[in-house]
Amino acid sequence: QTDADRLQDAIDHDVLHHRLIDIPGGAFIDEGAALLINIEAQLEAQIETQLEANIEEPPAWPEGSTAYDNMVSLTEFGYRQIDSSANENARNWIASELESMGYEVERQSFTTEVCSNCQNIVVTINGTLEDDWRVVGAHHDAICYSPPPLIGFTYPTCTSSGAYDDGTGSGALLELARTFSEWNGTPLHTWKLAWWDYEEWQGSGSPEGGGKGSLHFVEQQIPDNINVTYVNLDMFALNWPVPTPFASQAAGCDEEFWT
Repeated sequence: QTDADRLQDAIDHDVLHHRLIDIPGGAFIDEGAALLINIEAQLEAQIETQLEANIEEPPAWPEGSTAYDNMVSLTEFGYRQIDSSANENARNWIASELESMGYEVERQSFTTEVCSNCQNIVVTINGTLEDDWRVVGAHHDAICYSPPPLIGFTYPTCTSSGAYDDGTGSGALLELARTFSEWNGTPLHTWKLAWWDYEEWQGSGSPEGGGKGSLHFVEQQIPDNINVTYVNLDMFALNWPVPTPFASQAAGCDEEFWT
């Protein structure tokens, strides 16, 4: 019989003896208590073994090379300034990629004083806690204006592929979405993955600031009594800032040649 069986038999027949037994170190302990301690230790060992058995390697991990490829794909749409065909085509591509992963894509359209066709792309992974969100965001728009010391001046020939700002974040977030789509089960928290439009300030001649896409989400898309933790993916994986744009280019570390 196991210790558990012996204890149950003793309880069933009311013959659990309360006598003292000697244990190492010269102390004494009640026989019933000793039996319970031994059973508790066995149960703890069984639980620990079961927990270890339940810890499985996730079926997928994010791949840096795929995040990089996503970034390159975004640059190929051209200058993704707000209210442009390049911007719209890029966000449609993001939505298409997400749908191919099995997500239901939410397009959150909004307008501002200077943007008549802005749109966030958002997907939701429902968790056990519906009122506790984990939001991870990056912006899919891009901007070009003069570098320091004349910051914020736009001009007709100014263009940017938005590789670093923020193809890095948007590409990495797509790869995170792919990874999550291959994981089974329901997470504890509800997750929102979001690609913001109109995060970039449109320059010194603009009558309004940037951050409009994430502001729309905060003001219009979060119900009352929801706890939100936010992680922002913006401009990373590059040794930036550098002393001057010229130093950056001389070192082969310019936004247009992100590696």
